[in-house]
Amino acid sequence: NGFIPWDDDLDVGMPRKDYKKFLKLAARALPEDVRLQTPADTPRLAIPFAKLRDTSSYFGESRPDMSTADPSGIYMDIFPYDDMPRLGRSLEDLLSRACSCTWMRMKYFYNKCADGFFSALFYSVLGLGFHGLHGLIRFVVWVLNLVLPSDNFYICLEYIDIFPYPKRQMFPAASHVFEDGEFPIPADADAILTSQYGDWRQIPPPEKRPRHARIIDPFHAA
Repeated sequence: NGFIPWDDDLDVGMPRKDYKKFLKLAARALPEDVRLQTPADTPRLAIPFAKLRDTSSYFGESRPDMSTADPSGIYMDIFPYDDMPRLGRSLEDLLSRACSCTWMRMKYFYNKCADGFFSALFYSVLGLGFHGLHGLIRFVVWVLNLVLPSDNFYICLEYIDIFPYPKRQMFPAASHVFEDGEFPIPADADAILTSQYGDWRQIPPPEKRPRHARIIDPFHAA
């Protein structure tokens, strides 16, 4: 019903077709103090999905593997979901590891390299390699949907942990109170949370409460 005290960002998901439509419309529909950030318009952005950032605030990342080229602004992550036939756990794990390894390796190198011409060249080559591999994985999933058509599951290839989500657990969306508003959530949020976190109602010990930010200033930009 509200923010987890040690969590400091929001995650939103939508089917791929809606995600593409959102990216086209957002640039002219968002208010001036909210910026759409994507890998296509932000050099050295070490993530493969879109963000919305509040440009009037400051959000300093605490974990090196989560840093980006533009760390300022409290943000919301936006993840696209692709149709996915069930392949069996071993093949799904293979896709998951391929996405995770390429993403994490890219972020590691992005954070280890200094600024300068050669670094910029390296970033460009590395970025092309990663996005090329990521595009190849998406193409494989597209082909699998042609060969093994299924309209029963979603998969999020832009995240480091891949879980096939049954569509019946996602839609039709339910409505739920969060802080002082009411928002759409998955139809069976309990099932999805349980598949990701196990007993999600159990409060984890302090050492398992990661934060994204080392400092947050909601009233002043960097």
